[in-house]
Amino acid sequence: MRIDVVRPFNKPTPEPLPELDDWVGCIGAGGVDGLLAAGLYNGAVCLSRIPAADDGGEEEEAHEQLVSASAHEAPVKGIAHMAAGGGRHWLVSASKDCTLRTWQYAKGDGAPSCTAVCSGHTDAVDCVQACPAASRETALFASGSWDKTVKLWESPLVAQQAGVELPEILPKASLDGHTQAVSCICWRQADTIYRYPLLLPAHASRQRGSQRPHRAMI
Repeated sequence: MRIDVVRPFNKPTPEPLPELDDWVGCIGAGGVDGLLAAGLYNGAVCLSRIPAADDGGEEEEAHEQLVSASAHEAPVKGIAHMAAGGGRHWLVSASKDCTLRTWQYAKGDGAPSCTAVCSGHTDAVDCVQACPAASRETALFASGSWDKTVKLWESPLVAQQAGVELPEILPKASLDGHTQAVSCICWRQADTIYRYPLLLPAHASRQRGSQRPHRAMI
């Protein structure tokens, strides 16, 4: 006879969060400072700072909510934290308006600001993931879309000046071959991407119908 002893855990207590203006299409956590990003169906990007348990602040000061000044023209379906440094955070969002946008935020800013528009997809962009090994100057990220492609992008990590026209970023590469929309993507390591479509093409593996993720080396 074997008896396994499992230590009980207390039921987690949900944290009170600020009210949002619309449905949440996606969320992503930042690497530092307890930054939580949410993409909304009204096209906005919302940032909330979730303090550590020992912050000891008042409840009304515990969660700082910041909504983007500019927004997508359709629901935001993917968001990812690209990098942090020098007191700034850089994020990227993906939308059903067929574009991605890069954002920057520094503590003390009234709201995150859009730094660039990424154009190249021909249908809704459903997911985005940033490379875990960003350099000091640029960040690499990948997106999956209903146009059946995965595209690679590179964005500079520079502070955007107010009033400057937003630059357009074009994809560095396009990975084709899927027969249906790409709905999920992740970086296994700095030079490897796993992408999972709604339906894998027959050539994705040696066995037809296999559900193994399709891997691409860059």
